[in-house]
Amino acid sequence: MDYDTFTGQTVSEAVALANLFALGEPDPSEVRDVLRLYGLRDGPVDLAAFGDLAGRIRAVFEAGSDRERVELLNALLSSYEPTPFIADHDGQGPHFHFVPDDGADVRRVGASLTMALAHVVVDYGGGRLGRCPAPRCPNVFVDTTRNRSQRYCSKTCATRVHVAEHRARH
Repeated sequence: MDYDTFTGQTVSEAVALANLFALGEPDPSEVRDVLRLYGLRDGPVDLAAFGDLAGRIRAVFEAGSDRERVELLNALLSSYEPTPFIADHDGQGPHFHFVPDDGADVRRVGASLTMALAHVVVDYGGGRLGRCPAPRCPNVFVDTTRNRSQRYCSKTCATRVHVAEHRARH
C-alpha cells in the first residue's frame, strides 16, 4: 500500500492514539508524545476529549462491516468538522490542514486523524483497518501489505500466537 506522507504519518498517529488509550487513561505527556507533530498547547491536555476521540477511532478499526465503518467515519467527520485548506509553513511545502491552527487541540487532531482514516477506507478499502486477534492484545493496526495478509498488530503478537498453537498441538 502506497499512500502519501500525510496519510501515512496521520494514520500511524490514529493507531497510536487508539492503542494508547486501550488500557486506560494515559499520562498527558504520553498523549503529547503521540501527537507531537500537532504542537499541542502547553496547557493541560484534555484527556477526556482525547479519550473519546481514541475510542471513536478504535470503533472504526473494530467495525464489523465497511458500511458500519463508513457510518462511524461520517459521524467523526460531522463531529470534528474538517475544513480543508492548504498551508505552507516551516519549510514543509504546501500541505493540507483541516482546522485553523487556533482551533481546539482535540478538534485539530480529530479532523486530521479522521480525514486520514477516511482516505484509507475510500482509496484502499476498510479491510485495511483491523484489530489484533491475539489473546489479551487490544491493539489496532493498518494492514500495509501488498496482498492484504496482515492479521496481527506486530510480529511479536503473531509469533506468540503461533508458538502457543504449536505447543498446544504437541
